[in-house]
Amino acid sequence: MAEFRVSTLEDGFVLYFETPEQRINAYALASTLVSLSDAAKAASRTLNSAIDVEIVVEALTSGSFKAKVSALARNSGLFVAQQAVLPLVIGVLASYIYEHNLAKKDEISVVVNTDEVIITHGDDRVIVPRSVHDAAQEVARNPAFTKSIDRMMSSVVIDERVTGFGLSPSPDSPPPSIILPREALLIRDSESEPDPPTRIVEEDADLYIVKAIMERSTRKWEFKWHGITIWNARHF
Repeated sequence: MAEFRVSTLEDGFVLYFETPEQRINAYALASTLVSLSDAAKAASRTLNSAIDVEIVVEALTSGSFKAKVSALARNSGLFVAQQAVLPLVIGVLASYIYEHNLAKKDEISVVVNTDEVIITHGDDRVIVPRSVHDAAQEVARNPAFTKSIDRMMSSVVIDERVTGFGLSPSPDSPPPSIILPREALLIRDSESEPDPPTRIVEEDADLYIVKAIMERSTRKWEFKWHGITIWNARHF
């Protein structure tokens, strides 16, 4: 019996693309990472609106193809260390990815215990801390989260060489004990809408006034953001 414990993940995990070659289509990887980042942001805002989570790629390694991703918390534009929400968001992502995709083709059994939840699919078991499972149930009600995960799974299989996908704790870990088959990843949620033509990323920022327009002018104020001058016009 294959077993995957979500508790082995801390502030990140390895995306394992099962391929016959140690390479992957660049668009497939980029789209997967963007959708994962969108899902992480949606999850963090559902669980704690004061903290914004950013997904970063730490390493790309061989062994089929692996991408190590980690979560960083930002509060009011500043990086915040050791935020309790980080392992919770990582756990929610992993738990939902496995439970949701395993249930696409076959029935799963979910046993809720006091401290953990056991998800069984055939001979495979995914064991999730109870707190993570409860959080995942809450986050799953956010359409932004579920649509982002659905787009992520669809992005994984853009590369036709990818035969499966899984998660593992670190680049040094053996291949995931549970691999989601390509057939399951190809199944999109029926309620999913077409991808939007543009993406809107909400971001907290500290604004500093660099010029106050005192004379009569069409400008009321002016400031810089990431080196870009932004100003507001006065309408007469």
